[in-house]
Amino acid sequence: MILKAFFDTSTRVKSGIFCIAGYAFSKLQLQKFDADWTRLFGKYRGCHMKELVHCEGRFRGIERAEADRLLKEAVRILRKRTSYGAVVSCNLNEMHSLLPRWIHGFEHAYPVCCHLVMATLANAITESGEAHRVDYVFEEGDAYSGCARDFMENTYDCPELKESYRHASHAFLEKSDALALQAADLLAWEWAKFMDESMYQRVRPMRLSLANLMNRHDTFDPTIYKVAHLQGESLRRFMQQVHGLGLLELRERQGAKRSAA
Repeated sequence: MILKAFFDTSTRVKSGIFCIAGYAFSKLQLQKFDADWTRLFGKYRGCHMKELVHCEGRFRGIERAEADRLLKEAVRILRKRTSYGAVVSCNLNEMHSLLPRWIHGFEHAYPVCCHLVMATLANAITESGEAHRVDYVFEEGDAYSGCARDFMENTYDCPELKESYRHASHAFLEKSDALALQAADLLAWEWAKFMDESMYQRVRPMRLSLANLMNRHDTFDPTIYKVAHLQGESLRRFMQQVHGLGLLELRERQGAKRSAA
């Protein structure tokens, strides 16, 4: 089976929290998700989490109670329709000092987190005992989607990467062209807010919407969600692994070829 996986990002500017998150769907459940999502958000021309929470933009003028109802229904749809959820986050202030910016495509945390979130999803599929491949979809027009696009081209030049991601294909689309990117936006926004306000600042508990979305009793459901936050020693070890993947050498070789041409 080919799963379709959709990923989006969220950044908390003041704290530096950066997150990439998303969902994988089977073909049938994606069709049902699209129908459910359209019934719920069609009259609002889709859903953008920041606008929904603050009742602004396309949701300007709606009552707080209606915004809460819409979010609760969105959570219900996602719990019913998704096969897997994957989340990776970091603090940009910590990550930036470790980035190999001299290599084209590694100028931001986005491609590094892309690598980990795809590997995380692939591991979740392996742990489930399935043999699914994945069509990956990322949002077009994100501030650093160009870096991610350059990074994803590595999958065509490095069979080991392609296999590690269970990669079947990838694409960059607008949220209006792929409703499931709006679901990824919801998850990324919720997780970034949780890491910022609950884990870093410790000024509020986890939002009930995120708890209802991801929890089984008092913890994340490990059969559906895989989450990781890179920081401290774990981040440094991971960046060493990125160097060990041969990605940097691959990009250097490609850069040399372009220069020679």
